[in-house]
Amino acid sequence: MEDKVRIYVVDDENAVVLTLKTLIARVFPKAELIVHNEGAAAWNALNGEASSCIIVSDINMPGLNGLQLLKKIRLHDTLKDAYVLMITANLDPETNLKTLQQGADDFLPKPISVDTFIAKMRTAMRHIEFQKKAAKQKQEMDGLKDELNKNVDAMYSFIENFQNVRMAEITKSIERITEAAAFIARYMADTEEEIWNIKRAAKICYCGKLFLKENLIFNPVMIKGIVYSEIMHEVPKFANKMVSKIPGQEKIVDILVHIYENFDATGIPDQKKSWEIPLGSRILRVAMDYEELLKKNAENEAKTMEILYLESKRLYDNRVVAYYDQFLGSREVSRELGKKGRESAYKINELEEGMILARNVMTESGLNLMASGITLSEEKIDKIRLINKSDAVIGKIYVRNK
Repeated sequence: MEDKVRIYVVDDENAVVLTLKTLIARVFPKAELIVHNEGAAAWNALNGEASSCIIVSDINMPGLNGLQLLKKIRLHDTLKDAYVLMITANLDPETNLKTLQQGADDFLPKPISVDTFIAKMRTAMRHIEFQKKAAKQKQEMDGLKDELNKNVDAMYSFIENFQNVRMAEITKSIERITEAAAFIARYMADTEEEIWNIKRAAKICYCGKLFLKENLIFNPVMIKGIVYSEIMHEVPKFANKMVSKIPGQEKIVDILVHIYENFDATGIPDQKKSWEIPLGSRILRVAMDYEELLKKNAENEAKTMEILYLESKRLYDNRVVAYYDQFLGSREVSRELGKKGRESAYKINELEEGMILARNVMTESGLNLMASGITLSEEKIDKIRLINKSDAVIGKIYVRNK
């Protein structure tokens, strides 16, 4: 390792420099030695250096002193992990402790002892060797991680393609489910990772049905919260078997397995209740049921949403239903780029008399504060503002455009 290590000696005393040069050349002959007599010149040379170097610097120098140089080193992106050995003539333990606290790895007292210097330099060399090994291992791990990510992506692509081939009729539904899931997750999820997991799960949300025969694959898993047939109990289990084979995907498996849990703990497979159900599962349940109900109701969006609202708290998280309604409203805000849509979204403090609600105004507790079609008056706006203080209104207020 020594042939790759640069050792910087920074000291304004020629006698000290000569002593250190002689010792380094004798004990570490393969190391590259660089000498500077002042801090500023040393900093200019160090500015483009990597962390795998050793810096031996005197504290007391004219101009840029050793502690000032140390501060610059520790603030530098590529130098902050360099090994710094400070030379000091001060034998006060408190001063030396302060030097270490400011970022020095060790200190070398004057007058310099040959044995002490060599011992401390060997420690520094071991530090650099360990640092290089760690960097190499990290590089190898990053390479393995990249390879694993490629394999994970390939496995998801396989499931998506298999799903699209066996269930080609629902390709458009999956696109809308994924879009809706992403929209709702942005409001309800805690982290970007959770949003990503929900979006990924949405793209393969029907994977648990891929084992079903052709005459069953498009049948619903549940109707009004009751399992459609005995074979449908196997859908969450098959989703588990399929996705759990992909390494590191436990959270996505959890989402897919619990899509069919009812909010009142009467669902499958584990009868989880309300907040015990993963957020992604709650979101996908609403989005997937919307697609099935929309077909049954001749593409009547309003009637479909009415059913979802009626089943809030029994089958669904009421907040998810409200946000799904807002997702539909967001698609009406601008149907074409640059053109005004049929609805507009407002914050509570932007509401005005005469506006007509395009969507229900729902609160966190599930209260339908005001229904779609109501014309806002000052009194109604005040009511919304008042209730919002104790029972927050979900999302924005969607209003019909005139």
